Amino acid sequence: MRILHITTNFERLAGAEQALINLLNSGLGEDNMVVSLRSCALANKVSLPDGCRIESLGLPHISIAQAARKLKALAAEFQPDVLIGWMYHGNAAASLLALTSQRDCPVVWTVHHALDDLRSESRSTKLAIAGSAILSRMADAIVYVSQRAFDQHKRLFGNPKRSVIIPNAIQIGRAATGGRHTGGRTVGFAARYHPTKDFPLFLKTVHNIHASDPTVRFVACGEGASGDNPQLARLMENEGVAPGEIEWLGPQRDMASFYNNLDLFVMTSRSEGFGMVLAEALSHGVPCVSTDVGAANEIIAEFGRVVPVGDAIAMSDAVREVLNRPTSERVVQSQSAAEHIATNFSAEAVKRRFKAVLDQL
Repeated sequence: MRILHITTNFERLAGAEQALINLLNSGLGEDNMVVSLRSCALANKVSLPDGCRIESLGLPHISIAQAARKLKALAAEFQPDVLIGWMYHGNAAASLLALTSQRDCPVVWTVHHALDDLRSESRSTKLAIAGSAILSRMADAIVYVSQRAFDQHKRLFGNPKRSVIIPNAIQIGRAATGGRHTGGRTVGFAARYHPTKDFPLFLKTVHNIHASDPTVRFVACGEGASGDNPQLARLMENEGVAPGEIEWLGPQRDMASFYNNLDLFVMTSRSEGFGMVLAEALSHGVPCVSTDVGAANEIIAEFGRVVPVGDAIAMSDAVREVLNRPTSERVVQSQSAAEHIATNFSAEAVKRRFKAVLDQL
């Protein structure tokens, strides 16, 4: 099966991009091409299977008409058996390509977004959501990464019979074999600096925890999560968090090492389509505390806590409760958490579910 993946951008490694990379590496399809509407700079920074071709259309530096002609030429050369769109703009481009192509090619959309925090979305994303409501009727199947994403989009996109819920594919991590769960109290946080990630809630949690136990160590990574971010520095001052209370690491390429040095992982987002970092942390045996967004409940299950969005008291109490669990309980749950993720969210498990959808089409 020849699969043409059309994605909005392939420049920065976020949840949807990582899920696409993991699915490609799992062996979905005999031949794959990825076309990014904007940049494909990420291709030089990640590991992809041999023979997987990556192309970029170059928006916004060329006109939409030029980009459409380039996409049509690439598809005519590649001759795909199926088109898979990734995120709103990629989904729309896949449907428009199918509409203007002479080749009868089924279209699968993937929805990696939730509608919890529309105020923080860019104008482009809001327009894409509105346009997707019209074009979605053309999709032969729509894959949602969480039950929440499906529930929020079903009225917009209609016809739930074409819909299926398949989680993001993750790489299964190897849990640390020593140094953790022996009284360790290191809490990790990973997010790019963006309003949706709710850095103020994370800082309030740090402040609350350190007020009662200053020995708990906090480490954070992500684009903009660094000591040289002046906006973050002002935010820390406003929330009463001293510079030395959090170790800011910035972007990290070796996330396995990051997770394997943690005793607990927290996610404070106001909105998530899925919550990839939760599944990654749990695959390394790290329990999680998260706000109730994306697929947090399905991912975390009994291996941590899920609290209301924006509730600093509930988040702080949950962090204390998980950190204070007996060491023996934490060791057992660590192994069970990794097994839970491997069974339900591994790239191999997700590939089987994707393949079933494609085979039906």
